[in-house]
Amino acid sequence: MSQMELAQKSGLTQQMISHLETGRNETTKELPALASALGVRVHEIDPNYSPPTQLLDEQLAEVFQRLSTAPEEIKRRLISYANFELSQIRMAPEDETEPGRESGSRG
Repeated sequence: MSQMELAQKSGLTQQMISHLETGRNETTKELPALASALGVRVHEIDPNYSPPTQLLDEQLAEVFQRLSTAPEEIKRRLISYANFELSQIRMAPEDETEPGRESGSRG
């Protein structure tokens, strides 16, 4: 897939794709869109990525507000799915993390 095709599929600019490929930018807040376009999980691209906290909090608040009125079966299925996803998260032991790794530019 070309940079331009990936940019179109992910909604990022071709320049951002280039910067990520060359290491000019090590990460971006748009990694979820990039991961989705590539069909992988965000942590496969950047194991140290974490979404902006305020945005995540707002999204979670909206999900829980909608969930409060959902049928019980939907709630059970969502909890089951969340438990499965949490079981897939693998945290690297502290001694395997790269010392002094900087997060790079975000954009």
